Amino acid sequence: MTTYKINLDMFKKLIEPFTPKEEPFDIMKFFFKYTKIHPIRPEGWFELARIQAFIGLVRVARNNLHKCIDLASEYRFLALQDPLLAPLLVVE
Repeated sequence: MTTYKINLDMFKKLIEPFTPKEEPFDIMKFFFKYTKIHPIRPEGWFELARIQAFIGLVRVARNNLHKCIDLASEYRFLALQDPLLAPLLVVE
């Protein structure tokens, strides 16, 4: 199965403006809180099927963080062609 590496630095830059300023930003806590996805390995690799929530999260977070939900597969393949999302995904 194809796996993808999440570029956590780029993810953080994209999401950080939407996070509460009164607490330190923890990218992995934030990711799990809104997606309920655990990394396969600590460096941030995910199965393709489990990346769907991430894609939905990023799309929604660009507008409204509090509406972070799993938008599922409608964005899975679009993400690879999206100029904002493609840099977040690297094929292993």
